[in-house]
Amino acid sequence: MVSFRRELPPATKVHRLPGALAAAPAGKPASRKVPALTGLPIWWLIGPNGSGKTLVARWMLERAIMAGRAIKAAALDVNSRTLASFFPDGVDQPEAADAAAVVAWMQGYLGYVAQLQVPALLDMGGGDQSLVGLVTSTPDLLEVLAEQRQAAVACYFLTPRPEDLDVLGTLEEFGFRPRNTVLVVNEALVTDRSLFAPILGHADVTAALARGAVLVALPRLFDQDLAIRLDSAALLLGEAGAPTLRDGAVNPLDTFQRAAARAAWRRLEDSFAPVGAWLP
Repeated sequence: MVSFRRELPPATKVHRLPGALAAAPAGKPASRKVPALTGLPIWWLIGPNGSGKTLVARWMLERAIMAGRAIKAAALDVNSRTLASFFPDGVDQPEAADAAAVVAWMQGYLGYVAQLQVPALLDMGGGDQSLVGLVTSTPDLLEVLAEQRQAAVACYFLTPRPEDLDVLGTLEEFGFRPRNTVLVVNEALVTDRSLFAPILGHADVTAALARGAVLVALPRLFDQDLAIRLDSAALLLGEAGAPTLRDGAVNPLDTFQRAAARAAWRRLEDSFAPVGAWLP
């Protein structure tokens, strides 16, 4: 039996970070109008390991928490507890690892989130096939979500490796083509942006863009040293830029590292500004 926590986090558990770290003004508007959401957003973060999914998931979750908005999150990679380590009381995760069990868990989770009527964020594992399993077992998934007043947002993280596009092509072929689709080009993975040219010219990418997918460029956010400091101390990006942490402890980062964290937050806001209305 699938079971989840049935209550929303009480208001006292909503962490509010210093006002100076409130979301930065949106960057440049999208060059074309993006389709509006037709329900509460259900974000699927899809891509290989190391493509930036979990970092963006951390930012989206923290962003919602800072604004006092209710949100549910799930990490679908049962072999990685990275996201849960940053939000120990706020990330759900299936216990079973086989694809069929994860598909059943995801179906139950989507129904659970529908009952709560809150947005959700699903961080898929690299190479995970459970979403393909969900789409093939429920061909009318988008219609099912619409009946539950939910709107799927497919967010694909692209690398320069052509084989990493297989999941995009497979899901689109099976009919998982949400009207709200994001293609994230993670420029931090390369030193030469032109390496992404073959990917952006790939038939699966051009087809997605032709039907209305939004392309987002994710720049390098900070150096490796700061990334390691954030991960080792389980620091959220917003609190990393403040003098004190969520628990009131003094921030171990120096002033330049805190400034780098604040700059990274602004870059994320600017990058996702074209789909800002879709964020949870």
